[in-house]
Amino acid sequence: MDDFNSLIEFLSSSNVTRFQTLPQFVYFLIQYAVRLLALLAVVYLIMAGFNYIISKGDSDKAEKAQKAIIYALVGLVVAFSAQLMVAFILKNLLQVDLSQI
Repeated sequence: MDDFNSLIEFLSSSNVTRFQTLPQFVYFLIQYAVRLLALLAVVYLIMAGFNYIISKGDSDKAEKAQKAIIYALVGLVVAFSAQLMVAFILKNLLQVDLSQI
């Protein structure tokens, strides 16, 4: 029982992550989410471009591929804008130091 208590005391007294505050952790998560979304958008762009190429003049397929390309690009803009907005809010309104992340 003494070992368990010492383990609980150690875990509660030490910071096992590299983040000092919750906003820093949230910003870290958002950075990785944006990277994942960017990767997915690039894959989606490649697939839409391939579909556009193989549409062979079929206007319906070409139009669907063009829309998919536009949606992927809009998704990228939204993802990067969200990261910038969160960084602005954390840095200017909450006075969080993002340089340590």
